[in-house]
Amino acid sequence: MRVLLFLALALLSGCVAIYKMDMRQGNLVDQKMVDKLKPGMTKRQVTVVMGTPLVNSPFNQDRWEYLTSYSRRGRKADIKNLSLRFEGDTLAKIEGDWQPQDEDELFLQSQALRPSGDRDTDSKTLKNTKQAQDKQQGKNKAKADKVAPSQAAPDQDPASDNDQPTPPATDSAAAPGNG
Repeated sequence: MRVLLFLALALLSGCVAIYKMDMRQGNLVDQKMVDKLKPGMTKRQVTVVMGTPLVNSPFNQDRWEYLTSYSRRGRKADIKNLSLRFEGDTLAKIEGDWQPQDEDELFLQSQALRPSGDRDTDSKTLKNTKQAQDKQQGKNKAKADKVAPSQAAPDQDPASDNDQPTPPATDSAAAPGNG
């Protein structure tokens, strides 16, 4: 009797857990691929970077859809969409769940996400952070200057650059020979 009970339990225990595979369907898109996309790329260049779009409407050849579905062992599927819009043969707009990111933006985001007690405080890391912030501010200023050069003061030439770097101040106490 015990042997029969043990055999029945052993057989039933194999039926409890049903294995479900992780499933990835659609275009295999990741952030690295999206980061390579730049406005002005041709359709052929986009195809080399991203592959053939999953959805390519015959009625709208200037819109390409890349869809990715990923489900883990029976859980709800994570579905992401990337929509690329072209003007003629050149990439004009990127929409959807992925957006291209600049390396400097990624560095600043990674620094912002780290807990304050976990940040490196050595001079090299602080210098790199400051350089990335300065570079990003310069890009933002350049974008703003491109958007609105006509909003400059009427007596100021928008093409002239008044942001001349100032030479570093010298400290007379630190100069050699003073002591």
